[in-house]
Amino acid sequence: MLRRFSVNFAIFSIVMDAVLRASLLLIAARLRPLLSILPFAADLRRPTSIPPALYLVFPLGRVVILALFAIYDGRRNLHVGDEMTGLTLGTILSDVALAGVLYLSYREISRVQFVF
Repeated sequence: MLRRFSVNFAIFSIVMDAVLRASLLLIAARLRPLLSILPFAADLRRPTSIPPALYLVFPLGRVVILALFAIYDGRRNLHVGDEMTGLTLGTILSDVALAGVLYLSYREISRVQFVF
């Protein structure tokens, strides 16, 4: 059984964060044509292609930033409020950093898709 303070739970959390981030990136690419019904979104008929490097950069960026906020350290986040604060700040910072990566390198990915 995985306990909150175990190394196994921390590794499990890191792997799940990375897998979920990469999966959500793939889902956003596949569902992007459905967002064309929004009045502010460009009309796309087929799913967008995401460079394979982003499937590594997005999960790795999130895991590194959340590790800097000590989200994976169960001994540090004893109270739910502390953990939620760190998780919220880490998520905002990782999203802003990854938006910067997209802006500076892969401009063909739309803002609507990034927000989705």
